[in-house]
Amino acid sequence: MIRCCLILPLLGIGSAGFLPAQSTSVARRYQNHGTLTYKHSKLVLQVNSSRPVEQALSQLRRKYGIVLDYEEGASNDPTRISSTGNQRRWIVGRYTIKIHAPTSPDFAASQHMISETLSQFRASGAQHFISIIGTHHRITVAPSTASARILDTPIVIPVANRTVDQAIEAILAAVSRQIGKPFERGGIADNGTATAYVTIGSTTPITARLLLAKALDAAPYRRFWVQGWEPGSDTYFIAIQAVVRTKTMPSGAVREIPIYK
Repeated sequence: MIRCCLILPLLGIGSAGFLPAQSTSVARRYQNHGTLTYKHSKLVLQVNSSRPVEQALSQLRRKYGIVLDYEEGASNDPTRISSTGNQRRWIVGRYTIKIHAPTSPDFAASQHMISETLSQFRASGAQHFISIIGTHHRITVAPSTASARILDTPIVIPVANRTVDQAIEAILAAVSRQIGKPFERGGIADNGTATAYVTIGSTTPITARLLLAKALDAAPYRRFWVQGWEPGSDTYFIAIQAVVRTKTMPSGAVREIPIYK
């Protein structure tokens, strides 16, 4: 079951992220998209968010139609997490990152762009991330500390033919059991993942990341995940969205073009 939540608005128009399942304290609006401009042969990313790297990735994903996932580890770092009374939250980060635009539409050029982006964030003092290259031209940006990557958790789910939604729920439930903490799905109903089927599972442990990628690759067009952690409730959550590339029309209207297989 997909738990109801708000996305302001759908597919990231004017939003840098999403709200996890509405339980109480986590129901708040995320920052708007930053800005992406082209200046002196460089892409200039200006971000201002409690999740600045995720905000930057959102801009690049929408401009180039990259299948680009984001994963976030838990943290007790006082430079990242603020504590006021019983409330804990990510500290807002403001960064200006300058990177080279891809020289071609090839996947290798996208890999290089994301690697340069993460390197620039590290140099600016932001949280450290690495890129993990998956099958079918999927790039996942995840914490550089291996213990923080909960989607690396080995899990076993019974082999069965399920809808993609059912497969996602089974994966999250298995990870939650392994780590002993809630792992919830946020988002809105998605007809593509509710009606597409995939045979998935194993009798031996497989990382949740590989199973999740296999499930999403069974949908009719490309999807990515944003997996976060909520400091106030120590809860992990994930949202699945369609990959789109934005195109500005002669009228000035912005059109979203889904990325198919």
